[in-house]
Amino acid sequence: MLVVGGCQGLTDLVTPGKVGALPAQVAFGATIAKSVGTGSDAVTLDVVTHYVKRDKSRARLGSKSLPVSAAAQQAVPIPVDLAVCLADPDREAPAGATGSCNVVLTLALMVNAATVDRQVIGPLTLTPGLTANVEDPVSLFEITAVELSVGSGPILAAGAEVPAILGQSVGLRAAIREREGNLVADRTVTWSSDAPAVASVDERGVVTTIGLGVARITAAIEDVSRTAEVRVTRPPVALSVTAGTSTGNGTIRSTPAGIECRIADGAATGACSVPFAADAVIDLALTPSAGSVAQGWSSECEAGATAGNCRVTMSKARVVGARLAALRRVSVTAGAGDGGGRVIGPAGLDCA
Repeated sequence: MLVVGGCQGLTDLVTPGKVGALPAQVAFGATIAKSVGTGSDAVTLDVVTHYVKRDKSRARLGSKSLPVSAAAQQAVPIPVDLAVCLADPDREAPAGATGSCNVVLTLALMVNAATVDRQVIGPLTLTPGLTANVEDPVSLFEITAVELSVGSGPILAAGAEVPAILGQSVGLRAAIREREGNLVADRTVTWSSDAPAVASVDERGVVTTIGLGVARITAAIEDVSRTAEVRVTRPPVALSVTAGTSTGNGTIRSTPAGIECRIADGAATGACSVPFAADAVIDLALTPSAGSVAQGWSSECEAGATAGNCRVTMSKARVVGARLAALRRVSVTAGAGDGGGRVIGPAGLDCA
């Protein structure tokens, strides 16, 4: 690790203000991972200062770019000229410190002029001529990847599709990694949706579904991002099978699987009502038991239905009635007479 808190030559970090005004000092340490950049990369630490106004907005004081080298450097205080802040009647005046300012420092780690990490210090109460010490060091890394998952689930591949039901929410989670693949904590990503009319996302990564379609949800930090596609569909709807006016017996099965319904003695038992994804196309197959015959279906079936097969599209809840007829036994016997002949009928009747 390399510790930088400012280095020799930082005394020129004085923001515009009254010439000769005694600056306040901020002493901090920034720990920068050794994996940042390569030998040929230009690595700098940019420091930007703002003061806080009464309405909680921030006004810029100044900035400085500090070169970061491979050698350890002595941390020294960074001077911040408060003249502009103290002259502003709308500045936020810290309680009991009317001659002070609340100041925020933003540290940006740059590699070849591209921001790879950012940390914020403050607000700090600064007073001219005094030093504010930041005890905890600030750690900076070269962030190279953002990973997404649904809750605590597995990491999603780039551009992965996440199913979502209209009217429900999905919680996405972002993990941040630096160049060596280690997780970086205490970072906040910026969430966005390219189709907020389909799905919006808040600062916690919670996606709220609003309309049907696909929304690309992106988590970004500096110049690194990852996107997942959230596909919003209607809620599942139930497909129910009834015995209708059946007098026979048989079994109804669905493709995709789900329906496994037994029709016997005019009643339906088993898995006869199952929810399917909205707009799914379901094929039903009716298999008569021995001694029964399939006679058809109710009017829910689409064109092309046969006595044994029915297709429905789940654009809404559907109820399909199956019709099975029991076969009746017909017996042919020889009556009085001394003649001969042959009796032929449906369902295999053939008696000589």
